[in-house]
Amino acid sequence: MIAHDFEYYKPEFLEEALEIYRVLESEGKKPVYYGGGTEIITMARVNNFFTKAVIDIKGIPECRKMEFEGDQLVIGAGVTLTDIGESGLFPMLGAAGGRIADHSVQGKITLGGNIAGTIIYHEAILPLLHALRNQLGLTGPKPGCENGDCGACTVLVDGWPIKSCLMLAVEAVDHEITTVEGLQGALVQQAFVDNWAFQCGYCTSGFLMVCHSLATIHPDADDLTIQAWLQSNLCRCTGYEEIKNAVKAVLAGQSS
Repeated sequence: MIAHDFEYYKPEFLEEALEIYRVLESEGKKPVYYGGGTEIITMARVNNFFTKAVIDIKGIPECRKMEFEGDQLVIGAGVTLTDIGESGLFPMLGAAGGRIADHSVQGKITLGGNIAGTIIYHEAILPLLHALRNQLGLTGPKPGCENGDCGACTVLVDGWPIKSCLMLAVEAVDHEITTVEGLQGALVQQAFVDNWAFQCGYCTSGFLMVCHSLATIHPDADDLTIQAWLQSNLCRCTGYEEIKNAVKAVLAGQSS
């Protein structure tokens, strides 16, 4: 939990963001631009970061821009490492970004940026993990390291796995959030049972989300892709082989 309150702004236009920053700075609120999604939560949790106002720039078109202008590639501050890798516009940069953290965190990390808003929400200080568990009663995502390492809190945001301990609750507005409670009837659940892909079960909900997303996004995933995706989550009980077998069973079931 972040120990201090701050105002959260989410401007739609670049000029609006600049004006908000100017006003907040004149009021002594030490505003910060927010274009990523990890540092503000992890650093504030250990009292290494403080601000009275966050300006979320991820919704500004210029900050989501990624295109060639002549012979120059322009990448906005709100473009994630996942976006860069999926675009294929800069293969070397995409490959380098793929070696930073894991894929569920790469969807939050951007090349620049750090904080935002248009409406002040008290919930802005609440990580999505705790909003889901404590306010909505969705206890599938589990608190583990709460630092983006273990993956027990993984949920799907618009179909992509994201560690909910690294995402502010207010960032979920206008996005589709799926927890393990939303996977009723999904092939991945039975595949985990059939392949004995769990033991104590604490990490299972996070793995289910990652594996379900993997099978949806990469229905023809090979062994290297499966291995890369499973690196985002930790299991202290199994040797991961059973989980890999479960994923392969899902992929085979989808193609049959």
